[in-house]
Amino acid sequence: MILDNFKIKQLVVQVRYLHALELWDNAGRVNRRIQKIWPDAKIVGEAVQPNNVVLKNDKAQIDTGLEQSTISLRQLTTLDQYTTQQIVDTFAAWRDELSLTKLNRVSSRVLYARDFETMREANEELFKLSLCRFPQSKVFDQPTDSPKNTFVLTYRFEDEASFAFLRVRTEGVRMEFKADKEFTTLKDTSETKNRLMIDFDRGLIESTEAASFRMDEWLKGFMHVLRRDVEKVLKE
Repeated sequence: MILDNFKIKQLVVQVRYLHALELWDNAGRVNRRIQKIWPDAKIVGEAVQPNNVVLKNDKAQIDTGLEQSTISLRQLTTLDQYTTQQIVDTFAAWRDELSLTKLNRVSSRVLYARDFETMREANEELFKLSLCRFPQSKVFDQPTDSPKNTFVLTYRFEDEASFAFLRVRTEGVRMEFKADKEFTTLKDTSETKNRLMIDFDRGLIESTEAASFRMDEWLKGFMHVLRRDVEKVLKE
């Protein structure tokens, strides 16, 4: 299984709905309820707006909004039962406190990453999948073997009821750490992560009854279809 060589970097779950005016009445109650689900989550001060409130801790960010709400998770190793239940309980808080009846859209997105020493190695691993033709000579006055070259491939599948996107890409992420010279003699440092990413995004376009929607079943199905079909696209 190709995904066994990758690690989960991020998971995003989002629900959209018509204006939930109850947010203005129940913002305190819904966010206190969410804080009990996500330990140490605190309100991001600059993000407090009439139409959106953001709670954040080291691993999660929860945005509760007038038209959509989102859970963004980082530093995952797997979508375990505990994390799944946190997502389920958060959705229940939105549904109850915002009086949601119809969901206009439900979607989830997961990003898997595999790290490499150099960008060239990441690109070579992508080329091994034989997903596209790559030029063998210089094009657009640019070298084809530059270590700064990155690539993005997108597959889009959609009908009237749902959609699925599968993206495969390479990326270089540079992180810089600036030392405050007033308080330390440490030098500024930087680190670059070279990655091959598999990015899967799936959602329902047709409206769904909020009362009957099962978030746990949605997450289970989301991960199941990814693992079932990803190699049909990337390897067959």
